[in-house]
Amino acid sequence: MKKHVLIFSSILFAGGLAAYGILNDKYAYVPQAETTCNAQFVSTAFTGNILKPVENTDFFYDFGPRFNPITKKTLAEATSVSDFIDQNEIDRMDGIRSTTLIILENERKTDKSSSGKSEILTSEQLKMIHSLGYSVNFLLRAEFNTKDAQAASKGENIYYPHMTVVPEKQAAFIGGKNLLLDYFRENNGANTSNLDEKKLRSAKLYFTVTKEGKVSNARVDYSCGYPKIDQDMLELVKSLSEQWVPAEDEKGEKVDQELVISYGTIGC
Repeated sequence: MKKHVLIFSSILFAGGLAAYGILNDKYAYVPQAETTCNAQFVSTAFTGNILKPVENTDFFYDFGPRFNPITKKTLAEATSVSDFIDQNEIDRMDGIRSTTLIILENERKTDKSSSGKSEILTSEQLKMIHSLGYSVNFLLRAEFNTKDAQAASKGENIYYPHMTVVPEKQAAFIGGKNLLLDYFRENNGANTSNLDEKKLRSAKLYFTVTKEGKVSNARVDYSCGYPKIDQDMLELVKSLSEQWVPAEDEKGEKVDQELVISYGTIGC
């Protein structure tokens, strides 16, 4: 089954780029914001050459950068935190009192941080964000004024967006995101039926798409609660080496990019 899916992927890429919108939307890759968990997703399965809907199951798959994607160019051009945080959040703020940028490693806060007393970034904060490499994760702690006294009393006047620095053109699976997720569903289906919902957890599998389009450094960071599924997911990801279009920086030069497969239950 694995070979059939991959052969189909190669044929599809060679003869049907337009069908997947690869030329129009940068290889049909749509980054998913990890800090906003979306319980709705649409899946498709291949039957011959016809796409047919698959019923949603309790076992979830997704992939993308670890957190909300932000490019180096955006960071390079930013002068205030309002240049790279959600506009809806800005609209509910009545002035930002303080900001702290914190580098994350292994999804934990480090002592690498820089603070300011307004939404305008300090010279130290600018130096920090300009030095960030691709696939670095960081969070912004923004404390703001609000006219909603009840929200303030509940601590809802602090905003914690998590972000991942991504290349200007992100790595993409040949054939598109839907084909990749269907590959996991088809080849892992026997392991994901009749699972104990109380045992099943949100899992994260990290891997790097190299500038040569190969998979490297694949590792399970958070288990789904079923070691057999974790191991099979790891092997499936490794089997997809050379099935990727590598990422590119602003100059069009190929670069490595770390991506994350989310599976199991929906979670951040």
